[in-house]
Amino acid sequence: MVNADQYRPPSLWGRSGHVQTIIYGLLGHATLRRVFDRRAAVRLSDGSTVTFDVFEPINKHKSGLDLTLALTPGIANSSESNYIRTCVHYAQERGYRCAVLNHLGALADVKLTGNRIFSYGGTLELHAMMTQLFSDYPRSLFINIGFSMGANITSRFLAQASEEQR
Repeated sequence: MVNADQYRPPSLWGRSGHVQTIIYGLLGHATLRRVFDRRAAVRLSDGSTVTFDVFEPINKHKSGLDLTLALTPGIANSSESNYIRTCVHYAQERGYRCAVLNHLGALADVKLTGNRIFSYGGTLELHAMMTQLFSDYPRSLFINIGFSMGANITSRFLAQASEEQR
């Protein structure tokens, strides 16, 4: 049986996904914590400087383990993006440390030190962040999460990673 009724999307939210994105981008969750605990910088061999922000857990994880979410945002996004802040907020409350890769050129207050911006074909920045995190938190278990095009970087990084890192 085929439904012949015409679909009528809700007035405000349903007419366009662009409207949803714009409104959330402007309003977001105003109550979310907006500061990172530490901004780390790693210099790459090509002169570029990768930055990532670390957000420590607010509560202990129910398992008692030291768990770190390594987040790779989508196109031109960073730890300052509302959807990343929302994810970090909920993760911190549940006992996860979060490390968020800031794509080269995505933060207005971080100057480019090399002659390029981020590339969705490369994993160099994520590799640098993960290497630093492995050193800083040797007892932590890591969970990599990529959003949108950041998921492509994460998938490629994991495919290239050694068995020990996976």
